[in-house]
Amino acid sequence: MRINVRSALVSISVGTACFCLGCNNSETENTPTATRPPSRDRTIPTLVIPRLDSIINRDTLTITGTARDSGKVAQITAEWAIPCCRGPILDVPIVPDTVVHFSATHVLSDDLTYVIRITAIDSSGNRITQTLQTTTDLQPPRMYMIAPVTSTGDRGLINVEGIELFSTTLALTISVNGGQDQVLAQLAGTPSPDPLTPKPKLYFDQFQTPAGGDTTSFVLSLRDPAGNVATKSWRVRRAPPIVEIANGLSHWCILENTGRTWCWGDNSLGQLGAAATSYTVTPVPVDGGLRFQHIAAGYYHTCGLDAGGAVYCWGVTQWDTTPNPPKPSAYTSVPVPVAPGLSFQSLAAGWGHTCGLTAAGAAYCWGLNIAGELGDSTTITRTTPAPVSGGHVFTAITAANIHTCGLTADGEAFCWGDNNAGKLGTEASLPLSQTTPVRAAISLRFRTLMAGSEQTCGVATDGYAYCWGLGDDGRLGVGACCAVLIPAIVLTPEPVTTISVFDTFGCELGVSGTTYCQGNVRSGQLGSFLHSAFSNFIAYPSEGAYGLPLTQIQTGILGACALSTDADLYCWGTLDFDGNPIVVP
Repeated sequence: MRINVRSALVSISVGTACFCLGCNNSETENTPTATRPPSRDRTIPTLVIPRLDSIINRDTLTITGTARDSGKVAQITAEWAIPCCRGPILDVPIVPDTVVHFSATHVLSDDLTYVIRITAIDSSGNRITQTLQTTTDLQPPRMYMIAPVTSTGDRGLINVEGIELFSTTLALTISVNGGQDQVLAQLAGTPSPDPLTPKPKLYFDQFQTPAGGDTTSFVLSLRDPAGNVATKSWRVRRAPPIVEIANGLSHWCILENTGRTWCWGDNSLGQLGAAATSYTVTPVPVDGGLRFQHIAAGYYHTCGLDAGGAVYCWGVTQWDTTPNPPKPSAYTSVPVPVAPGLSFQSLAAGWGHTCGLTAAGAAYCWGLNIAGELGDSTTITRTTPAPVSGGHVFTAITAANIHTCGLTADGEAFCWGDNNAGKLGTEASLPLSQTTPVRAAISLRFRTLMAGSEQTCGVATDGYAYCWGLGDDGRLGVGACCAVLIPAIVLTPEPVTTISVFDTFGCELGVSGTTYCQGNVRSGQLGSFLHSAFSNFIAYPSEGAYGLPLTQIQTGILGACALSTDADLYCWGTLDFDGNPIVVP
């Protein structure tokens, strides 16, 4: 475009934006520098340009300003970072001693620093230059939060973490039940501990939020200095203390200290025990009004143990074993009594089987028996409890996919069922299955045992956790992958009180109250922004649960739920492979 007004010429040249590494930044930002050639006209032009914010969140930038000279301003040039690909975009003839208005616009990229030099030159060669600098930040902070699903008191503990590239501080605000935003804190950033990505800064805060009514809603926001905002919405439900958590493949259940059970997730096979519900991310009470002292969940069914030791189950009740793998052939959406005439003190459930332990320590199992997981010397699927062979007296029993383990009073572990990847702990991958209990991890004594889908773990008498079986994705936390045939110590920095494993990740509770997790991180199931920000899996136990002190933890397929020291319920990760939130109060 060319507009002829009088005699002098103004030209604004815009170069392509470049990331400014090694640029000549000797000029002070917005401080003019001037030069005078040997000439009769010694008057330097004046140049007025508004300052730029150090960080901006716009994808285009327009530089505006004015120039003036007692003679003739011959040219005004704008250079972006390094003067490459220059060319005039506007020519305006002017009159001497007249203010010239100019502007130059450039499209910006994210996470780049731009240095802009604007120079005015008059017809005698006198020049003045001003330098501006800004950095683009077009993305909101990454925000991670763990908040209570249920709260026993009128306030619940919330942990918030964030990642931001440029800011030194982030503003944390909260809105409760639709009210005005309240500033909770100005969070100071700390450098990233990851040596491969040193640029992001990390932020953390922990605070109490009101949970005064039956349900309290709130919105948390993290705002950076550029004006980008990240938000998280949540609800907290007032509830009695939670005493136990159980989970299947895509459903979860919790037990209140009142004996009432709530479940959520997939109910296509009746595993929630709520006939009116097909699928829900919000906990619903189990039908029937029964009160339980203990619950256990299999992949597609759930069971509860009442105060008298009677067992009730809901979900899949029968299997068609003709196809491979077997398919459910019958289910119930309401709790039904199982094993009449037997009284149990604990339960464990796997893919399609359930086991119970009597007060005398005798183990009984029923359901699918694909690989000998019932431990009755056969592979016959049973609809009624069958005693586990061997006459062992157990103090605890645990079941997973298609294998089962029991723990004796002196800490010996026995396992039976599928031995894929050596998860029975016999220090060999053959035979592929065992229909009767075999001694596991023979060199160790255990306080607790936990069976996972393709692995088994336990806390030994030395206070440390040991695992064996499939180690893909670092799920065992032993620094090894593939099949771990010989029990290996989980590499926590301190002794632990418990370990929970289900599928591709696991978590431990340290004696200090710190939670450690390892394995697959793709759905945020390890409970730390650091994990999901920098890698797909963590092979060694790292601090998880967003720093929350916990007393009980249960890992699932893609998420985890846990109990705080106040018996409040917390969950993180996702509910299923469709990416649904693990729970919505």
